[in-house]
Amino acid sequence: MPKPRQIKATGKDDDGDITSLKGGFGEVPIRQAIREIEQGDARYVAGDSELHVVNGPTGEYLRTAPDSSSSNNLDDLPEA
Repeated sequence: MPKPRQIKATGKDDDGDITSLKGGFGEVPIRQAIREIEQGDARYVAGDSELHVVNGPTGEYLRTAPDSSSSNNLDDLPEA
């Protein structure tokens, strides 16, 4: 199982949608991160929560497990 990659910030487009994940591993576009998670090639974490691929009405996206902390929400991470 791959070592988790800690997410420190996100990249966003003009609409505020997350386009990439950033950390000590560099910058990874969201579509690539989704592929890597689905194929088991990479794991990403925000705080102590691992990211999972979710199928929503507009397609696949990433999120952490719901909990009482907002510090691990991708939308709440700094934009860099």
